[in-house]
Amino acid sequence: MIKKWSEYITEAFKKVSHTEDDIYKYTLDLLEDRINDLFVDVHGEFDTESGDITPGQQFELNSLQEKMAKIIAEQVHQNLGKDFKKIRSNEIDVSELKELSDERDSIKDGDEVIAVYFDGGYSIYKFKAVISDLGPGLGGETRQNEWYSIEDAYLVVKVSTYNDFVSPDKII
Repeated sequence: MIKKWSEYITEAFKKVSHTEDDIYKYTLDLLEDRINDLFVDVHGEFDTESGDITPGQQFELNSLQEKMAKIIAEQVHQNLGKDFKKIRSNEIDVSELKELSDERDSIKDGDEVIAVYFDGGYSIYKFKAVISDLGPGLGGETRQNEWYSIEDAYLVVKVSTYNDFVSPDKII
């Protein structure tokens, strides 16, 4: 038996969300790993033993990591843009979304849409449909100049249609 895309949708969202807090947590984890690797590399270069650091050094290091993670999270978040966003399954009512009829034939330039694509897993995106030199017909353009054509989507619905059918806590 073949599953529909909607049965895979919640399995595809293991990636970090686009909230500034989640970006901060993700960045903090990466920084900790990279700083540990840096200690190992520097000790290896100078043939020294990697030992315990003092409580004062650990406090200062933690403070710097938190400051760096905050700056990076702010910078990444400000550059995400509002016109193209990946939506996590906990931010949307997937059950309601899969019940809606495809509206790709009624989408016009400037309409806000929710579209489901396969990009290594089924993913949901919200964007303003536009006509662009990047690709044929209507679609969405990321800040990295990637083109998501409406024709390539598994499902396309207007944001306003989705919002009409969901509970207030799942409105986008």
